[in-house]
Amino acid sequence: MAQDFVEAVSTCMENKTINIMNREGRIIASTDKKRIGTIHEGAIQVIKTGCPLFIKKEDLDNYTGVKEGFNMPIHYEGKIIGVVGLSGSDKSKKDLANLLCTYVGQFFKLKKLEQKETTKKEIRARMIELMVWGDKSDIDQIYRLSDAASIQIRFPVKLYIFRIQKSYEKERNITLMKHASEFVEQRDYLKNKDVYGYSEDSFILIHFLTNHSEKRLFEELKQFVKDHKEYKVSISSKCYKMDEVQESYEEAKLLTDLSDSQILDMSQSESLVLSCLYKAYINGGYKYVDRCFKQLYLKEDPKNIDVFLKSAEVYFEEDRSIKRASEKLFIHKNTLTYRLNRLYECLELENNSSFNKEFIIRMMIVSKNRNGGEDTCFIS
Repeated sequence: MAQDFVEAVSTCMENKTINIMNREGRIIASTDKKRIGTIHEGAIQVIKTGCPLFIKKEDLDNYTGVKEGFNMPIHYEGKIIGVVGLSGSDKSKKDLANLLCTYVGQFFKLKKLEQKETTKKEIRARMIELMVWGDKSDIDQIYRLSDAASIQIRFPVKLYIFRIQKSYEKERNITLMKHASEFVEQRDYLKNKDVYGYSEDSFILIHFLTNHSEKRLFEELKQFVKDHKEYKVSISSKCYKMDEVQESYEEAKLLTDLSDSQILDMSQSESLVLSCLYKAYINGGYKYVDRCFKQLYLKEDPKNIDVFLKSAEVYFEEDRSIKRASEKLFIHKNTLTYRLNRLYECLELENNSSFNKEFIIRMMIVSKNRNGGEDTCFIS
């Protein structure tokens, strides 16, 4: 780090030798690489006195490991953290040495800030891990970490899970996932107050809600997914205490597998219905759904089944409007009506209520989406 700096600024300093010494007086970076690791007694004096030192030719016998030039203390937060030296016997170069000292001070200040940010990111990542997958015994540690990162935990909260809709090559995925962190870090009301970080194939934001932040964030997320069509964002219901966070995370994560929508919000009825349908499916409904799929495959060409189910899904999303659904699917109204009636016929639902038809077919769609587009049944 320091070596890269001295080499970068050397040309700005008339190609003179530049040394950086630590608090023990040891040279840790130099444009004269042979001197790295040696002791500079002039630097030791600067550390002790806090005063700049100009070493002239006649002074060389008084110090070990030195050459003619200026040696200036490097200050950070009111303390001397090292010494920077600039070679040369011309005292008129003092202004150049002062400029170098300013450069070095700013350089180390920026590096310290970067280290603090890195530490904060690591703390946030650990908080995500404990809040989402931990247990009650981790609560004290969560609050200690929040104190260390100056994050005030307050409820209610919502979880926002950013995921890429399909799998790309590893490098492409990494690049795409950076958009989620940039979205958060470009917003002070999120960056400085919330918990966020990467986890497996997701980027997770735990947002501590304030009066207007929930609505503002939702509007900005709509623009985000419009600009980044590779993304899905699922949003949990509100959590009012720590032990609700884990269940809300699982709930929100599940949503991304149940729908093609780019934003899925558990506070909206459509997402809530999807979640309830899935719970009905896994709690025994899957047996009936499997029978429905077998029945469908026995009566209809398999090539048509995906088309029929997708048509039904859009029809339900459009509140059973044939006109709107057919326009969205770019097909004639009669074509959509035929597909729906054929689906009801194969599933023997013709005489069922609209609610029953929708409930059963929606549960089949949930099953198909949850299993990556594959049916759960096997036809012998």
